[in-house]
Amino acid sequence: MRDPVLVILGSVCTLMACATSAPPGPPAPVAGQTVQTWIRSLPEDSGKVVFMRNDGTRPIVIATLTLSNCVNTLQVCDVYHPNVAIAPGETVMVLRIQPLHPGRVYKFEFEYQWHT
Repeated sequence: MRDPVLVILGSVCTLMACATSAPPGPPAPVAGQTVQTWIRSLPEDSGKVVFMRNDGTRPIVIATLTLSNCVNTLQVCDVYHPNVAIAPGETVMVLRIQPLHPGRVYKFEFEYQWHT
């Protein structure tokens, strides 16, 4: 039996909002939710990094990652195919976003699809 592909909407991130609202560490596991995502700011506001953790019991693959509503980002809004494998309990950095014009507000949204 083939597992369904899940689509999950990621966070909306602006320069100020992510810097002030991000928790100090990764989020706690959520019952029934296989993938956890979170964003961390890079030093000197040089960008944001998106992490994903597999809280399931089987390996998963991040098949697609879609960037949308990009404002002042060096990376282009597009559909990417990282095909990143994440073992159970493992955390992986899947995306790095940088401002096109440092010091100015930048934002983006992302969603991803994964399968086992």
